[in-house]
Amino acid sequence: MLPADFSSTLRYRAAAEPATLLADLEALRRHSQAAVARKKRIFYTFALLTAMTLIIPPLALVVVLIGYWFHSRAGRQVLDPRRLTLAEGVIRALECDAPPGAALELAIDFSPFTDPRHRVRTWTLPRYAASLYRAGWLSVSGKLADGSKLELQAEYVVTHKERKKTKGRKKTKESVHEGFHVAVRPAAAPALSAEEWNKRARRQPLPPGAHLHAAKVRNGRLLIEFRTRRGVRVTDKGSVLSGSDLDAKLAGRDVPLACLLCTYGAFRPRGRSR
Repeated sequence: MLPADFSSTLRYRAAAEPATLLADLEALRRHSQAAVARKKRIFYTFALLTAMTLIIPPLALVVVLIGYWFHSRAGRQVLDPRRLTLAEGVIRALECDAPPGAALELAIDFSPFTDPRHRVRTWTLPRYAASLYRAGWLSVSGKLADGSKLELQAEYVVTHKERKKTKGRKKTKESVHEGFHVAVRPAAAPALSAEEWNKRARRQPLPPGAHLHAAKVRNGRLLIEFRTRRGVRVTDKGSVLSGSDLDAKLAGRDVPLACLLCTYGAFRPRGRSR
């Protein structure tokens, strides 16, 4: 069941059994598909109304503005299918490792990664203004069958630059990569030093496009951070000049799953690692 305020916040949070979470993700997918259909209906409806009112230009302009508002509002409910797919893959993977009937905590934020509330820093230079965004969009946590506690988080890290002197243009440059943070508190694992944990983590295979950024031991928890390769997109007044393949450079479905397997393989005692 979707939160009552989801349409306004675009944030989903629940603690439930994996089957319930998967059903909610499917409901989110249907919600997005309905929004796509609604956008199309609004477009054709207001296109027809605009054509009928062209003989009265002021009225036609009002119709266009109202149509734009409704179209934008519907478009906000179209959710990123990649985020849905990745979240679903993580839940299915943890479902196999969680004890029967155990609940997992899931939180997803579907807001754009350049939403103002994700901005953490701004600075200016003579030719452009820049902002740094850190948009945490996924958090999954729960207890595994062996008693270990695991948490996975994903975030976008975005540097957004916009030229000050546009001369009629609005040219922007976005540099984006995605980070995955896995923290595990093993129930029964050998005491690992930071150096040994780092060595074990770096021996684990990862899919193309992802790399291990850091592996640490802190307060009895094993921490590991993965990053995707960086993608760059340049736009001018909404038109993409370069970097239209940005989404392809971010994490595919296999990246968070590989991060989990890498973590499992690193904290598993010697002789049991795959």
